Amino acid sequence: MNKRVDILWRVWLVGICLAMFGMGIFIRAGMTQWHHGEELIAESDSLVVTAEVLPAQRGSIFTADGRILSTTVKIYSLHMDFKLEDFDAQEFTAILPKLCDSLALVFPKRSSYQWQEYIKKGYVEGARYYPISNQLMLSQMKRVKNFPWFDRGQYSSGLIIENQIDRMLPFEGLAARTIGYMRQTGDSSSGVVGLEQYFNQELEGEKGIVYKKMMSQQVILPDIERQDIEPDPGLDIHTTLDIDLQDYADATLRKSLADHKARFGCVIMMEVETGDILSMVNLTRNKEGKYVESYNHAVGTLIEPGSTMKIPVMAALLEKGLQLTDMVETHKGDFRVAGKKVPEATRPKKFYYDPWDVIKYSSNIGISQFVQNNYEDNKSFYEALYKQFPKENTGITLQGEQSRNIPPLSEWNAISKAWMSFGYGLELTPLDILTYYNAIANKGVAMQPRLVTHTSKFGEVVNSYPSLSLGERVRPETAETLTKMMQLVVEDPKGTAHSALSTRSVSICGKTGTTKIADDQYGYEDEINRALFCGFFPVDKPQYSMIVLLSHIDAKEFEKMGGGSTAGPVFGDIAEFAFAQVGNKTSTDSSLLATEGVVLSTMLSDDWKTITSILDIKSEQPLYTVSEVSLNKDNNAARLNTSSSYQSQQNIVPNLIGMGLTDAVTVSAELGFKIACKGYGHVKEQWPSPGSSMSRNGEISLVLK
Repeated sequence: MNKRVDILWRVWLVGICLAMFGMGIFIRAGMTQWHHGEELIAESDSLVVTAEVLPAQRGSIFTADGRILSTTVKIYSLHMDFKLEDFDAQEFTAILPKLCDSLALVFPKRSSYQWQEYIKKGYVEGARYYPISNQLMLSQMKRVKNFPWFDRGQYSSGLIIENQIDRMLPFEGLAARTIGYMRQTGDSSSGVVGLEQYFNQELEGEKGIVYKKMMSQQVILPDIERQDIEPDPGLDIHTTLDIDLQDYADATLRKSLADHKARFGCVIMMEVETGDILSMVNLTRNKEGKYVESYNHAVGTLIEPGSTMKIPVMAALLEKGLQLTDMVETHKGDFRVAGKKVPEATRPKKFYYDPWDVIKYSSNIGISQFVQNNYEDNKSFYEALYKQFPKENTGITLQGEQSRNIPPLSEWNAISKAWMSFGYGLELTPLDILTYYNAIANKGVAMQPRLVTHTSKFGEVVNSYPSLSLGERVRPETAETLTKMMQLVVEDPKGTAHSALSTRSVSICGKTGTTKIADDQYGYEDEINRALFCGFFPVDKPQYSMIVLLSHIDAKEFEKMGGGSTAGPVFGDIAEFAFAQVGNKTSTDSSLLATEGVVLSTMLSDDWKTITSILDIKSEQPLYTVSEVSLNKDNNAARLNTSSSYQSQQNIVPNLIGMGLTDAVTVSAELGFKIACKGYGHVKEQWPSPGSSMSRNGEISLVLK
């Protein structure tokens, strides 16, 4: 009994003590709240709250077939600090040869011995920020971290690793000015030119914010009173560009520019029915004499169109009532307007020219007389020009497009009407000229040049940009007549583009143009010329239109330069390549289709996609290479087998050799791997090797050629 009382007494004592202790805490809290509440709240509010901005993942830009034109990657740079407190100089000297052997393997610009000499130089100088390398991908950086000496970590080895977000162009300079580039300003970046600028808002997404409260210099905690904002990734941009056509057009124009020592040039190819821009090449000679994409001449440079203007002028004349049998005298090449001689490139072939001859021979005397005879004053011709070019510009989705320059009537003089008829005294961009010729190919209906088909996020279409008509420029029958006239330019033995284009594998029609270049101070320079050719192909069912421009060629050095002899061959080469690559989509020879169970040589999925498009076969679009195709009896559907060597497993590095970048990225992403790449084309090398083990979020480095 006494024992029980003793236990109860102790329990009661502990309970009373705890109750008194709790009551004391409660009273103390109440007193603190009563006496110091406002003071403590004010102190809490005075703590520094920081808002850390989290940049959103910028969207990528893709070609028409899904290959990456521009994307965001993290780039690393390496430096060394030789004055660390824990830097062991003696041990470093002993390990240096092994370190340099490793560096020479990854960075072969220096041999192992050269690396030793280079690093010793930094060590002797006591450098705190000695450059080792930059522009490293993640996989390279990880390898370097495991090199002898560097594997000790930053605070013992002195290795400084920094990173920055960079915009990578897998195809390097191809279409660089059209794609655009980024400019970094503080913590933010934005597109400066091209699609990067025009679609900057869509690409950049919405930045996120993380709020933090600084309790002290050492203690920083999340601010739970504020709601963090997650970054929202930007949209992907899907273009109409065909990178294979772009590549070929770039190389072809580049060679011709170099051969003629031209200052700059451009090529634009458009799909007739849709207005889709398939390639846009802009090359300018820099101070080193190399041709680079530094300015978009296609939309940003106004030029006098020269004889390519004869087609719009002839269209206006035909629509006004000019008869195809009407004639004008050639005056033996000596025709004057207000006392000034009209320039003629060659001696007239006949005493009289009809409209067919004017276009075929590119006669300035002929076109100016037809204009003089059919337009009684400057105003009527001025209105005719505006009817042919009613829009100030095309409205393409690129910043900086220049508006066409047809001078106001108040600036016209006695010879303006005549000279404008053959392309002097007014200015258009190359894209303006092409858009007009594309309308002729499209039965008189102009299409707005389209560079972007849609935007997407996570594979889902967000906004579509359909093909848009700019309205009828000429009647269909006028377009047909103009097409026949432009055929003579190529097919007639005396046509100005006959020698360059008449024997091509695809039928071509178009118009040549050769102009002297105007100087603001000294007027027109006789020796410096510009060469153009604008047209479309194939003639019977036009699919593509194109303009080629080479500017600032020394005519004294290249006496035979001209629209036909200089721009014409470039046009012909690109046209043949384009037609061979894409083929005639309007018809397919049924004899080319097999019956069933066709076994093919292994092909990339990009190639299979092209084949199914041309042959109109319904089929899945594989992520791997195609090794066998089974067609149904009607030849309109296919079942595929894919090469087993390209099948994938979780946590195993896939075989990406031979794939295009789109396939490689897609396959890797499905397995949770990231991609770092250099070059363009198809995968020739990869690291780690296929079949290696690797955890999710690992990075595969690719070399494309």
